[in-house]
Amino acid sequence: MDVEGTSMWKWLPRLVVLLTFLVLTLGVIVVATESGDACGFDWPYCNGRLYPDPFDYKQVIEYTHRLTTVLLSFVALGNAAAFGLVPYGRRTGQAPLALLVLLLLFTQAGVGGLNVLLGTPKGFTTLDVLVSEALWVAVIIFWARSAGSAEARRTNGRSVHGSARRAAGWLVVLVYAEIALGGFFKHSALAEVFFGLHPTRVWLDSPALAESVYVLHGVLGVLTLIAFGALYTFVRPLSDRRVRRGAQITAVLLLLEILAGFTVVIRGLTPFWVAAHMIMATLSLGAAAYVYGTLLEHAPHGQRSFGGLTERRDARVPTVDARQKNA
Repeated sequence: MDVEGTSMWKWLPRLVVLLTFLVLTLGVIVVATESGDACGFDWPYCNGRLYPDPFDYKQVIEYTHRLTTVLLSFVALGNAAAFGLVPYGRRTGQAPLALLVLLLLFTQAGVGGLNVLLGTPKGFTTLDVLVSEALWVAVIIFWARSAGSAEARRTNGRSVHGSARRAAGWLVVLVYAEIALGGFFKHSALAEVFFGLHPTRVWLDSPALAESVYVLHGVLGVLTLIAFGALYTFVRPLSDRRVRRGAQITAVLLLLEILAGFTVVIRGLTPFWVAAHMIMATLSLGAAAYVYGTLLEHAPHGQRSFGGLTERRDARVPTVDARQKNA
């Protein structure tokens, strides 16, 4: 399938990104409002009804979250079929990412369902956060690569793209680790222990452990800023405007995340600011992943790696640019 034949599917990755962010945001709101069990366990019903009680905001939030997840599943399935089955998708390395997005989505839905059905103690829902944020990273990288960049293909292997790519990769890892630890801090109720709120139904209630996790979370935050500084140093001389703009957006989002985090500390565990902090962290992770995904277009044609996977192109298969030149 040629470039013109696949351009009709360019809207799919964007829709997957939009729906994934909507699902993650609604998940944050579900946690913040403690709406996880508002509809009971009889999906697709909500407490025995086909629709939630419009006057019960917790039911509305939880039911909307479930419906959006189902919609995302269908769109991700279509995305995997469009980019994972056609020759162009396999040749450009999109097939593994498209299938990975689908796998992580179903894993996330399964983990979330088990947490609801089993009524797991506080802290186990951190696994839901881990899978959800990994899904977000995969979706963003897939989108960045599917968007393509003719300028990137012209400058393969030049300048400091390799160093910038490694710095972006480390930034993604550190932001992800910060979110994971912050999620554990909140979901395990160690945050409530830290603020002296005496939570119930917890399996970790040590103030010393709560303080240690809080300090480690701060250390990760400092390392994240260092990694971003390194990334920006390598990105500044690059000619690709997508990369530079992505780095600038990442800087703004990281700043907003820090401000939201300080507000949580100052004002306590106010649900609004806890949710705002998590959403800002998710957006920061997405921006860093976008920069990394875009920089993958600058990798040598013979080898591109992403998410621990490595793609080697068959030298007998002409690249897109080569086919256009020959035509």
